[in-house]
Amino acid sequence: MLLSIPKNKSLYLAGELKIRVLDGDLEIFGTLYKKGDEIVIPRYRSAPAKALSVVGLEIKFGEEGHISEHDFDLIPQEWRILAENILNMNKKQQVIMVIGNVDVGKTGLITFLTNKAINAGKKVLIIDADTGQSDIGPPTTIGLGIPEHPIIHLSQVRFLDAFFVGATTPAGIFNRSIAGIIKLINFAKKEDPDIIFIDTTGWVEDRGGRELKISKIHAVWPDLIVLIEKEIGELNHIYKPFQNTDLEFVRVPAAPILRSRTRAERRKIRKSIYEKEFKDGKEVVLELEKLGVTYGFFGTGSKPKEETVNAVKFIIGRDPGYFEESEDALIFVDNSLSPKEIESLKRYLGKREIVIINRDEIKYLLVAFEDKNEHFLGLGTLLDLDPIERKIEVFTNVDPSKIATISFGYLKVNPLGEEIGWLTPWVL
Repeated sequence: MLLSIPKNKSLYLAGELKIRVLDGDLEIFGTLYKKGDEIVIPRYRSAPAKALSVVGLEIKFGEEGHISEHDFDLIPQEWRILAENILNMNKKQQVIMVIGNVDVGKTGLITFLTNKAINAGKKVLIIDADTGQSDIGPPTTIGLGIPEHPIIHLSQVRFLDAFFVGATTPAGIFNRSIAGIIKLINFAKKEDPDIIFIDTTGWVEDRGGRELKISKIHAVWPDLIVLIEKEIGELNHIYKPFQNTDLEFVRVPAAPILRSRTRAERRKIRKSIYEKEFKDGKEVVLELEKLGVTYGFFGTGSKPKEETVNAVKFIIGRDPGYFEESEDALIFVDNSLSPKEIESLKRYLGKREIVIINRDEIKYLLVAFEDKNEHFLGLGTLLDLDPIERKIEVFTNVDPSKIATISFGYLKVNPLGEEIGWLTPWVL
């Protein structure tokens, strides 16, 4: 399809589209595309374009791809002013956090600001903290990337590192989300960037949303917080706790047109990313004694003392089978204990936790691996564990010789990349 776009007209581009500029100057997310340039808008993604002159385009439509023409700028003027102000700050290693509700254009704003900064010669790093709609790094992680050229979507950013949260929502594990951002900020600063952008989740309401965002602000204390709002003042509950501090806030309007993703589309996107993550994967057996273990009890205990074994036998009146002992816990595998027995074990042995691991229940639990320098290596899915041999079997494409640490999530994902359920944190 051939199109001629008058000067100052805007286009809303929704993928899947393949575009070639035949003539004229076209701006997309703050970057200029000229004659001969080719542009790809993937499925489920969109971008705003503006004709800076009369523009000729050749467009090929894929599944669900479509365009619409508009008389107004799809990049709000406040976004353009914000970009100029950020560039004029002229401070090294600025940390800028973008906060907004779902479907307001946070990622689009960061894409626009990133391109304006890159085109001005700035070095930019991006932290993608939206674990459910990750563009940098796989789902269930907070990702860090560096754009090496102007971008249309964040998945074009070169991946640097990630922090495994273990779920597609921060609910119930705020500490992991905050720890991940702090860790990646510290790593990002070693790259000596001019600007670090932080893209956050759209959870900004109710007690949980307030707790998460206020805690992140306290932990990071960014140089600038950008509140992106559909209606002026809708994020006052995030601003007011800090209104008497020296924190700098800027409010900008939401994108005028957005492509909202349905829950089903988000699951499809995550599945496609898991599939890539597990591509060429294989079954790998890891020895627990050679691994660091995080977010799980199994493998952190030792063979119980003889007096502990005898005490457990006496309390429950039978052979307990395999279990580990640590200072704070007893960790049983494939055993069944009644609530009364659990309370008795806690009381008489002084343990704060009695953990009961069901091997069938934990199959396909999502796990992540780090190397000895605490850098993210990739994901895996748990297949089985052998408590006697102290081994764990996973499906992954990560080189086992590089694995130093395994972290347990609480989302279940099979080797086909299908999300099949949830468990409680620290179930293993």
